[in-house]
Amino acid sequence: MTHPFYEFTIHNGAIRFEFVSIGQRVIRKVIIYQKLPLPNLYNLALGDIEVGGKADFEIISDNGDRDYVLATVIQTLITFFQNHPQASVFITGSTPSRTRLYQVVIARELTEIQKRFEISGVTETGNEPFQKGVLYRAFVISQK
Repeated sequence: MTHPFYEFTIHNGAIRFEFVSIGQRVIRKVIIYQKLPLPNLYNLALGDIEVGGKADFEIISDNGDRDYVLATVIQTLITFFQNHPQASVFITGSTPSRTRLYQVVIARELTEIQKRFEISGVTETGNEPFQKGVLYRAFVISQK
């Protein structure tokens, strides 16, 4: 969580964030916190903004700036929770490899993440406190 991140703009009551990824290319990115049917639960969606303004949440940018992008996601989580303190955020990748990437980053930054957030891993049987070495399908983060 101490990694440099991209400056971002905040939209729609801190549920939409936009920033520019600068790596091999310059790519407009969007992070949207989508309200889910359960009380105070939001889904985090990260994607690229295509020409014309439509968001693509399935695209693989591979822009060479992964750590900057993930650090930016964490910074938007902080801002989101400042505006929605009772919320929880559901995070899963659009592919299994993206979910594994999120898990690797969470495990690597766990000590820092746990200073500010509660984090659970989602398994076939439910949620449990995040543990390194356990393969999760998704993650749920809330503010401490």
